Amino acid sequence: MANATDNLEQAEKIVNGIVYGHIEKDRALNICRWLMSFNSQEKGFSVKCYQTNVPDIRFCVDRGSDCEGKKIRTVFVTIRSNLQILFHTKNTDFTYLKQDQNDIYYIIPEAGKKLDMARIKFHILEAYCQKIDQLKLNSSMCIGTKITETIETNDTAINYYTFQKEDFEKAYRTIAKKNQSVFIDAVLDQLELGAKTLGHKLKNNWRLETERNIAIWSKMK
Repeated sequence: MANATDNLEQAEKIVNGIVYGHIEKDRALNICRWLMSFNSQEKGFSVKCYQTNVPDIRFCVDRGSDCEGKKIRTVFVTIRSNLQILFHTKNTDFTYLKQDQNDIYYIIPEAGKKLDMARIKFHILEAYCQKIDQLKLNSSMCIGTKITETIETNDTAINYYTFQKEDFEKAYRTIAKKNQSVFIDAVLDQLELGAKTLGHKLKNNWRLETERNIAIWSKMK
């Protein structure tokens, strides 16, 4: 039976006991701390992790007892000792796949040394939000997950978030009743609040671009 925890100190001990290599361990701890931070945002469920005999560390969604027992069906990402990362997601730019007991996993090989951390987290968040959707839960972390533009400023890559139709619909539902008319600025303000909560960076002209997109989305059936 898994001994799952949502305690950051215990989670860090698991990572330190499994992952080897200075760079790999540093990145695994970064991911672990990031995922555990979700619990300050989510309501009604939490992110937990546990160790297996592989050995690896697995992160799961827990509504009370989902992360206990022999068969845990809410795992969304697994980190191996060499920082090989396995995850489920529909949309990915990784092509290295593994079939395991009728499940398809995407694998990030040698992620600790070669890949940008923002890119790794992006796909882990996709896998997390896909699991949240399967469980029919509402997640503060899944207001928006698609980073669509990267702009190089000096030596720093800034990931600017572009709002999607799903973000617009969720923001509208937050501030209005069904079929109620609201000012577009109120929706934009709600979108901005959600983006700031999640730490998304927005372009200077994001309001104009989003307003144009909302006009298009509103015409869709």
